[in-house]
Amino acid sequence: SELGEILAECIEALRPHENDDYGISDEWRFFNALYYPYVAGISPYKRRFMHQDSDEEMREVMNWFQTVVPPRTLYNWQNHGAKMIAGILLEQEKQINQ
Repeated sequence: SELGEILAECIEALRPHENDDYGISDEWRFFNALYYPYVAGISPYKRRFMHQDSDEEMREVMNWFQTVVPPRTLYNWQNHGAKMIAGILLEQEKQINQ
């Protein structure tokens, strides 16, 4: 859907501007908290994604969620990330209306 594409673009805007394709550092927390559950469609706390058919990125990020990020922290990051996305959308609207 168009809304889904817009939200995915906003989530992508939260990706840190590093040379890496993915990361688990503090800079990546809001991107990871929104991207994996809502764009990739993966529940970070389900063990079934630790299969050997998962790629290196997925295993590393899911392990990070499961060992370092408590569910409540993920929820807080998702809320903060949603506010960041709202800011991005408001800024885009301002630019369109100028």
